[in-house]
Amino acid sequence: MLGWIADAAPWGREQVLEIKGLGHTYADGHRAIDSVDLSVARGELVSLVGPSGCGKSTLLRCVAGLVRPTEGAVVVNGEPVSDIPSDLRWSSRTTRAPSSPG
Repeated sequence: MLGWIADAAPWGREQVLEIKGLGHTYADGHRAIDSVDLSVARGELVSLVGPSGCGKSTLLRCVAGLVRPTEGAVVVNGEPVSDIPSDLRWSSRTTRAPSSPG
């Protein structure tokens, strides 16, 4: 399970990513992430490293809006992430024709 506190954004720099108290428990009861806090300032490079199954992908899915966290908040560029971005949503009205060879 992934859970830590990190303050990567130095004082006075614009924060582009803020994760506050983020947690996610899947429907089967598996707790993937627990109480994650992270701030990242513009221009910083952050690496997410850990063993398989510790919650890295779940955290990134929450940041992207692909998974709704069960607790906490994600803010990107001052805007809360609360849903799947509209350009990534699947719609039953959206179909793709198979490409023809040649």
